[in-house]
Amino acid sequence: MGEGTGAQFDGKKTSLSTFIEAPKNSQGEWVKFNKGSDPQLLADSFKGYENNFWASVSTDRKLSESDHYVYFSPDIEGKLKIPRLAMSIYDGKILDDPEGIVIDETIDLDNLNIFEEKLKEFPGNDLYKETISDMKKIVEIKDKSKENIELSKDELRFLYEIKGKIKVFLYKFNDFPLVDDIIRTRNIRHDLHTCTGINESDISVSVNESEKSGKIHFGVLDKSSFGKVEDSILPEIILGSYYHRDSRSISDYQFSNIVRGEFRMKNLTEATNITLPKEIDQTCDLSKLESVKNVTFPESVGADLRLNSLKSSPDTILPKTIGNNLFLGKLESVKNITLPESVGKNIYLYSLKSIEGLDKMPTCGGTVFLNDLDIESVNILKTKYPNLKIERWHNLSPYPASKSAQNQ
Repeated sequence: MGEGTGAQFDGKKTSLSTFIEAPKNSQGEWVKFNKGSDPQLLADSFKGYENNFWASVSTDRKLSESDHYVYFSPDIEGKLKIPRLAMSIYDGKILDDPEGIVIDETIDLDNLNIFEEKLKEFPGNDLYKETISDMKKIVEIKDKSKENIELSKDELRFLYEIKGKIKVFLYKFNDFPLVDDIIRTRNIRHDLHTCTGINESDISVSVNESEKSGKIHFGVLDKSSFGKVEDSILPEIILGSYYHRDSRSISDYQFSNIVRGEFRMKNLTEATNITLPKEIDQTCDLSKLESVKNVTFPESVGADLRLNSLKSSPDTILPKTIGNNLFLGKLESVKNITLPESVGKNIYLYSLKSIEGLDKMPTCGGTVFLNDLDIESVNILKTKYPNLKIERWHNLSPYPASKSAQNQ
């Protein structure tokens, strides 16, 4: 349903059924809720599904800032009452991930084709095509596993995320449950040996085993109870997330080369002479890190890079690419810091006092937020980088900043 077609809500408080035609062949329909329309209509439209549908965001905020599309399917009486898909459109772009009504609001696999068709109406959102492709591959692998059909090496590499994280809608909340369901029925060590050639004895699937085998670890690796980070042995590749909650300082240490999940050391305040993983596929959380010296950052971070407390960072090269947001909330100067080449969403430089060092700004899919920078400097940056959206935070609504950014 494009502009001017199908059901729309323009702001008058009217019954939902007024805007919906009878379904054809028991199929559903997209309904558009226009920016500025009555938020109660949007709230009423998914009444009964509040626990797992848009529960985290108020409808009044949504409709004050963008148009919203909801796909309804028929209930047992044939009435279009069941919300299956939802997305927010801001300047022709889809904000965040589209939402559904299954676990973690991710899109129901049965509705992928519906979303894929709708996507054609909004050019410039090609990034979702890879996500749709990955989710369809998982369905194919699930069907083959159910029928006990042998998986190819490429399928195993994909399933175990050897080459990269499987992209699914809203995977920032959790790994895709269907992937876990498939792997739970399989011989993990045998599969990883088959698709990598690494001996099964060099593959660990528990935290204790990871202290002995140095090649691949599958699953979450929480080393918080293993004392100092420097005394811990890490495998070359972690096919999951890495956590260490107790360390306050680290020196002279090299982490795993690849982490296919999150990397979180939330209490770390000081780092000297360390090499972080080359690739981190999800969030890298170093939110209490205040000072660094001779730290090699990853080449890429798939989600957020959280350096909220970093105050000084001489001669530092940040990752080339950051998939979501870059948090540098307490950094007052970027002199002698190499910023990323690209940031997928927003850059938070709340405390920046000078534009010295901003000779080359990253490409940014969202907004560069500058709280403390004077208006004159902000205007200089806007003139120099006309394709970037640069704002002072308190001068506008934070949207379309990420939902998590509001709590920083």
